[in-house]
Amino acid sequence: MNALVQLIQVGKRFPGVTALQDVDLELRPGTIHALVGENGAGKSTLINILSGVLTPDGGEIRIRGERTRYTDARSARRAGIVTVHQELDLFPDLSLVENVGLEQGLPRHRFGWIDWRLQRRRTREALAVVGESIPARTQAGLLTPGRRQLVEIAAAISQTAAVLILDEPTSSLSESETQLLFRHLRRFRDQGSAVLYVSHRLEEIFALADEVTVLRDSRRVWTGPIGHSSPQHIIGLMVGREQVAKTAAVANPRLASRGPVRLSCRGLTAADGAFRTIDLEVRGGEILGMYGLIGAGRSEWAQSVFA
Repeated sequence: MNALVQLIQVGKRFPGVTALQDVDLELRPGTIHALVGENGAGKSTLINILSGVLTPDGGEIRIRGERTRYTDARSARRAGIVTVHQELDLFPDLSLVENVGLEQGLPRHRFGWIDWRLQRRRTREALAVVGESIPARTQAGLLTPGRRQLVEIAAAISQTAAVLILDEPTSSLSESETQLLFRHLRRFRDQGSAVLYVSHRLEEIFALADEVTVLRDSRRVWTGPIGHSSPQHIIGLMVGREQVAKTAAVANPRLASRGPVRLSCRGLTAADGAFRTIDLEVRGGEILGMYGLIGAGRSEWAQSVFA
């Protein structure tokens, strides 16, 4: 299947820093492609290059097989690439009609005046795409962060985009809003478009994505179908080593003064697989730190013990 978008050996340097180095990426029609990596791995730089915000120092960008060079973000939009960034871009003092119009482009009458009736209808249709019935004249600043995020996503999905890029889209969403978003992204995918989904939440990646690319230290280290991987495999690729599932004794002169065991877990495993065979004990008089990447199971463990 021909790719909608291809990055071929794309690189980007900033003074003293290599942000991306010889990265290849393909976004194919009818797929949701996840992009993962630790902070600083190059995800934001790659998104900004695809969005036209940054110009690569080397390599090629191909849209439907044709070599392309963006001059700005509007060039990317004209090519059918729409991005919803993690930072909310709505103007809080403007209505949803005005915000969505700025996102999509305001329609005009033949005499040049803005067609606000048409724009209100477009806004209602866009909100309906993500199941929202917010009045179109609502001021954006009055909405919760989660609903503002949904409005931005609605405006993006409602455009005639070939590729939709989402950067941490669920950071402000509730669980029900997240599931609603997933349903619409799958429908968007099934219409023949492509989604590039960037998230630290591995449970979302495995629930939603068809393919996944892992970046580490500015390079692509792995791409493959999501069914050929596992959370442990992805985390190992992100950090550069396979996780070691064992406890390690650390020399510390204060250990001798620890009190009795206050909490003990042996072989604790989550029913949904969020964590497995956790052996852990906490003693009086100590502070025990729990360390791991997002998605490693720390929060799920804590909820299972203290809920």
